Order: sequence, then C-alpha cells, then structure tokens
Amino acid sequence: WTSEMVVPFKSLRYPTGKEQVWGINARRWERRVNERSLLSITPPGTPPNNSVQRLANAATLVGMEVPPPSRNIELKPYGVSNLTTNRVASPPTSNKIDKDIGIDAKYGITSNMTLDLTVNTDFAQVEIDEQQVNLTRFSLFFPEKRDFFLEGQGIFDFANTGNNGFRQPDVPIMFFSRRIGLDAGQPVPIKAGARLTGRVGKTSLGLLEIQTDEGAFDPALGTARSAATNFLVARVKRDILRRSNIGIIATRRSPRTGASGANTLLGMDTTWNFFENVQAGTYYARSDTPALTGDDSSYRGYFRYLHDRYGLEAERMKV
Repeated sequence: WTSEMVVPFKSLRYPTGKEQVWGINARRWERRVNERSLLSITPPGTPPNNSVQRLANAATLVGMEVPPPSRNIELKPYGVSNLTTNRVASPPTSNKIDKDIGIDAKYGITSNMTLDLTVNTDFAQVEIDEQQVNLTRFSLFFPEKRDFFLEGQGIFDFANTGNNGFRQPDVPIMFFSRRIGLDAGQPVPIKAGARLTGRVGKTSLGLLEIQTDEGAFDPALGTARSAATNFLVARVKRDILRRSNIGIIATRRSPRTGASGANTLLGMDTTWNFFENVQAGTYYARSDTPALTGDDSSYRGYFRYLHDRYGLEAERMKV
C-alpha cells in the first residue's frame, strides 16, 4: 500500500538555510496482530509509544531545498453577544445586552521556541468530558482537553507521570493544568495568560503564568466561590549522557485554595537509560503552605531491567 501526504512548509519550524538535512521516520501499527513496523529501527529498549519521536534514530532525508522559515504568527479572536428580556426577574430586565471578546495569539520565536498569549480566554470549542460515575471517596480524574494547555504539555511532565514513562497509579502529579480555570466543576474566567515552551540545544524550557478572575457568586456564602488567583509554573529539563535527563520544576498558586497566602512547590527529577534494557529514575519534591507543617515532601526511586525472557523491577516511593 502507499500513502501520500502534503505538509506545507509554513506549518513547520526549521532553521534558516536553503539546503538542509532532516530526519524522517514512519511507523505502521497493524492492530490485527499488534505489530509495529518502523522505517528506521529504534533501540529495543525504547518505549513503543514514543519510538517514532526519537529523531536521533531517524533516517536521513537529504536534498531538501526549503523556503525561508515562517514565524507562524497565529491570531484567533472571538466575540460573543446576546440579548435578554426577563420581566419576571427581580429586578426585571428588558433588552439587556451582554457581550464578551477575547483573543489567543501564537508566535514562533525560533524554530524550537513558541510563545502563546491569551486574553479573556474562551473554551467554548473544547470537547466535553466523558460522563463518569464515582462510587469512591476519591475525586474523579478528568484529562486536560483545552488546546492552550495541551500543546507542549510533555515539557511540564515531572517524574515520568505522563503516558510514555514508567508510571504507577499512585505517583503524585506535581502540576495538573485542570486546576486552572475550574473550581468544583464550574468555570472560572481566565483574564490573561502567557506560556513559553521549547528547546534550546539540550535544554527543554517551559514557563506558564495565568491570572484568573473571581469565580461564580455563591448566594449561601454571600461572595464569590473562589478569589482571583495567579498561577506560575516553571520547568527546566536538561538532556545528559545519551538517553538520560535531569530537571527541576517550581509552581506557585496565590492565593492558595480556600485560604490566603501562597502555596509553592519545588522538585527535582532524573531519568536514566543505560544500554538497551536498564532504566532508572528518581525524584524529590517539597511543598510549602502557610500555617501547615509536616507531610510536605515526596520522593521516589525505581530500577528496571527489561529483557526478552527475564526482568526485574524495584521501586521505593513516599508520599
């Protein structure tokens, strides 16, 4: 079988220069026999879900004559308006006009660095969550589906809690973007935000700052359900050796949930991949909350030996 695709150059980011050498790989997944085939084979120890993304093992694509790179400036404004008449309300309204406007912007600073800006964000186009029935005393986990937070989300992944890592269900997630713009399932207006994600050499960088407005008015409390809040997240990860990395993360929420003062968190994590079958990783994280002491740290260390016939896994984690 054959496949033909057309990808415009303006949708890609690449360095300047007319003649370039690129990497290329393709993967075919035949679900009938659960078989994955790659154009350029990756090492056996590579997780199957991200093997096609390891461009260091990709095939070499030569003879590329590319046009000057585009900065890919994207602007997505929106406007919403409605007219309401309610004669039985107290006080009654007649032809009341409500309006709302906002804009999202994206700018490719370099071929590997992207800046996203948002003002009065609107998530009306986001796919709704799947309905779940909760029969436990724990909160339900709903994945992030909003585009502003999804792109480059892997950069903020800490301690391999993403799908491509060696994840256990009870490993804590240090940063979860669903906590921004939502409160007890109700939307909270986002006034403005900025996000910078990308790579500089062997370093991955992620910076995020969001300012939300007050939540919906609660008649029982006589005030808003949640106060205006500022969220700040910084993530830096550095590639070391051949397939290993070390990183740090810092988060701050001011004010913290349901009280005054700011909650902060600092953490460091490492991932080690040796030979073809040996994997290991560690992390240590500590939070700080006003008026609370103790039970503020978490750490984990694991070792994994994966072979065709025999394997070994060992892990120690504290929450």
